[in-house]
Amino acid sequence: MTRFFSRTITLVAAAVMLTPGCSTGSASQAPVSADDLQKTIIAKLAQGGTPSTWVNCPKDLPGKVGATTRCDVKFSSDNSVTALLTTTQVKDGKVDWEITRPELTKDQVSRRVAGLTSAQSATCDSGLDGQAGDWVQCQITRYGTTFSQTVEVKDVIGLTLELTLTPLIPKQQLEDAVLARVTPLYGRRPDGAECGADLLGVTGSTI
Repeated sequence: MTRFFSRTITLVAAAVMLTPGCSTGSASQAPVSADDLQKTIIAKLAQGGTPSTWVNCPKDLPGKVGATTRCDVKFSSDNSVTALLTTTQVKDGKVDWEITRPELTKDQVSRRVAGLTSAQSATCDSGLDGQAGDWVQCQITRYGTTFSQTVEVKDVIGLTLELTLTPLIPKQQLEDAVLARVTPLYGRRPDGAECGADLLGVTGSTI
């Protein structure tokens, strides 16, 4: 029996759960300053046992329910995420907020994959939105050989992104596998098989 997929590798970003933050402003609907956001995130990460080496929030968080902003959180040279912050409540001059989910930019995904696969380089087509089932295709170069891998988000908990890497199955390999499987059914090997394209290494992918 031909095996299409290699062993799946699980990659975990940073195990940490963040509870909502709260501003100390006195005015109703006053924004939470970027500096306050950074200090709160750093403190929560330290309390959770996963201290960051750098947190940067470029903008304040508006004091309006549903408003959002993003902060970059770095754990190491090849391990960083973008935290999406959302205002959840505005009451008595205070703004409550929480980290809605982690995201990975294109560069963050590329550096993460390169670091965790010990590759010379990795280039991914886009970032990841931090939703289970989201995926992106990456080109990985290791020991002088370049190959394709599909990176899929399996689970999201706090600032944890559980990722799996599976290979992109080349069109030629698929065609050879199909021929090998149908040969016993016909008693002889067919003259050929043709697949429309490569097969994405994501659960449920078809071709």
